[in-house]
Amino acid sequence: MKKVIITLTILLISKIILAQSNLEKIFTDEFNISGIYYLSKPVEIFAKQVSVVNFEFIPESYKLNMYYDEKDTPEKIAMNATFKQHYKTCGVFFENSKNYLGGRIIQLETGLFIALAGESNAYVSNGSCDNFIFTDPKNEILVLGKNKARVKEVASDIELLKKLTEESCIKYCGALKCVLSGKYPFPEPGMKDTKLSDEALNVVRSHATTAGWTQKIEYCYVKSKDWTIITNKLTNTIVARTIRLIAVMKNTNGSCQWEEVEVKQDFNGSAYGKTYFSGNTQQIITLDCVEAMKYK
Repeated sequence: MKKVIITLTILLISKIILAQSNLEKIFTDEFNISGIYYLSKPVEIFAKQVSVVNFEFIPESYKLNMYYDEKDTPEKIAMNATFKQHYKTCGVFFENSKNYLGGRIIQLETGLFIALAGESNAYVSNGSCDNFIFTDPKNEILVLGKNKARVKEVASDIELLKKLTEESCIKYCGALKCVLSGKYPFPEPGMKDTKLSDEALNVVRSHATTAGWTQKIEYCYVKSKDWTIITNKLTNTIVARTIRLIAVMKNTNGSCQWEEVEVKQDFNGSAYGKTYFSGNTQQIITLDCVEAMKYK
């Protein structure tokens, strides 16, 4: 009899679970992102007015399933590609311009997100993460959260919305630095050439001034183990050589950064000419200043 009762109980529970709609199912994850979210205003999805969505975050696949209808399959919102493999240490951020809630989905606090309608409603515009831009958000920014009262409070108070969005954007900027520093560790020196390093420092500083870089270039060191020789493809004669260096910089807020740069020397047939700036990766990595100065 006990076995029969247990079996019937399991079947009953299974039926209840199966009977639940996609908007009623309970999803959980270690980051407390999954759950039912109320929208600050209805959003039209396939001619349906949606005011509630159900999030199912799956960290292993970097996906956020968004259920907006009882019958439809979920929309899949991808995590920002830059943060894949690093979200456990640097934070979880979603960015998908094709989702129905907005161009970017940013977490303001646990259980509260905003969806920005477009690419540039709110962002940090420089590498030091302190120049916050916030355009007029009225009727453009969608607030969604697990608590209805909190959603209403934030959506109706522009200054509060701006404050929370600024904090989140700065956090996003800092997390991006965290990702980049993990993805691109501070390189060890390659070829030792003090004269070349000094020449490179001068040309990089000159370029930084011309280009309007806000950072102060502290020093340069050679990353490459040797020069890369450039030849004429038709004649196979040498025309120039390039080499990669690391430019170590200090930002206006006192933080230290590094970026990979390249310098070049043209060949005139008998000798190489002056060193000049040839390019930079534009991947500026922030790191501890003590670590940054160890090769100076």
